[in-house]
Amino acid sequence: MLLQLTPTSTFSDSTNNGTYSTEIGQVIYSVISPWRLGSPQTVIYRTVADLPDPLPDALFNQDGQVLSSGSSRRSGFFKFAEIDFHSWSPTIIRYNGKSYSEHELFEQGVFFERST
Repeated sequence: MLLQLTPTSTFSDSTNNGTYSTEIGQVIYSVISPWRLGSPQTVIYRTVADLPDPLPDALFNQDGQVLSSGSSRRSGFFKFAEIDFHSWSPTIIRYNGKSYSEHELFEQGVFFERST
């Protein structure tokens, strides 16, 4: 599936938000990255539109706000992952109820290779 990134914030509001949607405009992921001092955090929400029942208990709109009880649960999003960025220690990724260091999930690449 091809996903298209659409930024939903501007430089002036100090956030890095966006949505990932299909070619026909259905939002699949919503990414919320509010500006904050210290260790920035990004939260990734995923649509529940194509998930089988039972749906997650806590549902949100694509802006990360809790859905009201009158809202359609099939139009909601659930918290898919959280990323805590760190400068001096590894970035932490929380997904599926577990926490992972960036080093556990991604291999470190080689920047320069010596030619022989």
